[in-house]
Amino acid sequence: MPSARPITAMILLILLAACASPSATPSTGTAPAVVSTIQNKGSDTMVNLALAWAEQYQSQHPEVNISVTGGGSGTGIAALANNTVDIANASRAIKPEEEEAMPPDQKDQ
Repeated sequence: MPSARPITAMILLILLAACASPSATPSTGTAPAVVSTIQNKGSDTMVNLALAWAEQYQSQHPEVNISVTGGGSGTGIAALANNTVDIANASRAIKPEEEEAMPPDQKDQ
């Protein structure tokens, strides 16, 4: 069975990169401006857990907006491979063909 370490490390690196890239301009209001948006998609089994993680993170980092949607593990992994999300949640191991679809800079080397 493949190790989950490369996937976990990749997800953490993507999360950190997403937090560092501005996607909105600061507002002049009293609330902190959203400066980063993180897109999270994947497993319907894990969507409630991902929402809880996102809410907890946003409570400590109000400048970060995290969008969480389900759709299935395969949908999330495909979106990650297509670079349309920052984080893919999967309730199963990644399939060899899904790993092959990942861009070269996201593959375990």
